[in-house]
Amino acid sequence: AYAYSGTGIEQINGLDEKILELAKSNKTGCTSVYYDSFLRLNCIAFFTPVRGSVYIDGLVSVVPVVDIVGVGDKIQENTSVVAIVESEGNILSSITAEGFGYTLKNNVFDFLQTLTQSKDNVDVIRTILKGNELKTAEISRASVRYTVVVEPIEVFDGHVLLLTLSESSSLIPIEFD
Repeated sequence: AYAYSGTGIEQINGLDEKILELAKSNKTGCTSVYYDSFLRLNCIAFFTPVRGSVYIDGLVSVVPVVDIVGVGDKIQENTSVVAIVESEGNILSSITAEGFGYTLKNNVFDFLQTLTQSKDNVDVIRTILKGNELKTAEISRASVRYTVVVEPIEVFDGHVLLLTLSESSSLIPIEFD
């Protein structure tokens, strides 16, 4: 076993419980985002079993989230917000349109509460994030309606999702469908 720095790890007893559970499953997969105390970063661990080896059961790769998840620095014209979020609402990466007037911090539910001033709107998105499937919803604040699209990012086994928010009136009918 080797640490992120390349140095050998002599004891694996100190590994995060999520990594050990993943390795014991003996199936290809990944953990949800967790805080790695050695790296002092939020990380995701990936596991791939090695078949036919007498010495190796599988390979685990622990990667800091900031190294693999990002929305970039550009946003489409009709989009107000793009965010990569966990199903619990934690924001891993985000970008907002210039002049949008609202900022995302750490949690998408807090952002939506500030934006819409409605617990019902927040609950709709909370339910969608837990569903682990492509979904669209419309939420509103006063007279402004927003279209929210949530899509799981397949490689993360449903632990991480892409969320976009656009003013409904800025979407042309084909985009809205």
